[in-house]
Amino acid sequence: MFYQFRRCMGWIISRERRSIHLNGTRRPRRFPTNKQNNQKYNILTLIPVVLFNQFKFFYNFFFLLISLSQFIPPLKVGLMFTYVAPLVFVLLITLFKEAFDDF
Repeated sequence: MFYQFRRCMGWIISRERRSIHLNGTRRPRRFPTNKQNNQKYNILTLIPVVLFNQFKFFYNFFFLLISLSQFIPPLKVGLMFTYVAPLVFVLLITLFKEAFDDF
């Protein structure tokens, strides 16, 4: 038996009524699932989207520029580790938190 479905604002609407009998069978047999997917990221977009969202904040972007300026010899003030390590630490913690929350 063929069941007709139509879409209305993203919802799949059946033209048939669904009836569930006491023995556990239902009619129509093939009915859309109620599964919801609320993930923000997938494997390919996790790192770029998190980095983009973090560098929208002024202080993270400022710290990135200061870290990058340490690669220019006349602007170098101290050890590279003291500029890059805190930025990498904050970004890694944020990346792991977002990945844990999403997956």
